[in-house]
Amino acid sequence: MKKTHVELEILRTLSFIAVFNQHVLGAAARRNEGLLPIKMEWVISFLFELSRFAVPAFVFMFGLLMVITYKENTKYTDFLKRRFKQIYVPYLIATFVYIAYDIYRFQEEIGLMALGKTTIEKILLGNGFYHLWYIPMIFQFVIFAPVLFAVIRIIRSNKIDHKKQMVFFSAFIVLCFVYLTIMPKLDLPVFIKANYTRLFPTWLFYFGIGAACGLNYESVKVHIKRFFPVAAVIAIAAIAFAFYKDVQYIAINQKVHFNQVSFLEPVYAVLTVIEIFALIGFADLIKRSNLVSRVSLMMGANSFTAYLLHALIISIVSMQIAGFQPDLNLTIFYMILYPVTLVLTVFLSALINSATKFVRRTPIKQS
Repeated sequence: MKKTHVELEILRTLSFIAVFNQHVLGAAARRNEGLLPIKMEWVISFLFELSRFAVPAFVFMFGLLMVITYKENTKYTDFLKRRFKQIYVPYLIATFVYIAYDIYRFQEEIGLMALGKTTIEKILLGNGFYHLWYIPMIFQFVIFAPVLFAVIRIIRSNKIDHKKQMVFFSAFIVLCFVYLTIMPKLDLPVFIKANYTRLFPTWLFYFGIGAACGLNYESVKVHIKRFFPVAAVIAIAAIAFAFYKDVQYIAINQKVHFNQVSFLEPVYAVLTVIEIFALIGFADLIKRSNLVSRVSLMMGANSFTAYLLHALIISIVSMQIAGFQPDLNLTIFYMILYPVTLVLTVFLSALINSATKFVRRTPIKQS
């Protein structure tokens, strides 16, 4: 990542922390449903709404960086091999680790055939653990990268004037909104309905906006800086509205429900993109701090490994704390769990990545 794009590393770091935040909060809400005081339910909902941008931001950045790093001599086969090693190989290892963890945790005796079938299904659908669905989904964009490469080449060759580009982009946005509006209402096969969020067209809006920004990122960044105050106000208003909906639900049902708004609905999708722009503007302001930049560059470099690893760390540490202090106050429990697991996740991710780099760089001596 170039130094001029440090703000994207800060956004990547914020997005990982937001995902981490969601999963700790989700565990707190699900495991203790009906046991938490109303005010704690409010806190959980508020913190969750602050974190809701995470997955859309990751998809947005994936599209943005795919365009920024594209070179005219990029061969699809080389690109696919490189991305497979970077994304899918670690994902496969993580899936096997989580399968082994589940077998150990639940002490299940699974036949070899059943285990093989289950493993293939979990790899293909991302069912190895609750957060792994993201990897097969995002890898679909890698598979269809030649379409994006063709669009980049056409735009950079100036074969289509600016007006026509805007018409095509507007049509793309409309099609994305039609898809997001109609698809959930259709009587689709059970498999498609069950895996709606794992299909790349569901996330095409965020990926496409990110890719469009990548075509002239420096110009986009200038506009983001100019309209940062407006974007920040809109983002805060959207978060406040979502929190208000959560509070209404809690008042009636006495429990948290995280789906009062959805970033996969057209209106809130637009608001989420505005929030991502506001976060880029915020990141661009704070990157002047040397400490913030260095920490973000470190966390950004390890964020993918940390994403794969964090759910395992949260699960193991939470069970250890519960076993050690079964009667611990729930608020104190999560106040301990959050920092401990976050630090452990970042530390172990950096350690794993450093060890991997060391092994790759170490020459193999032939006898």
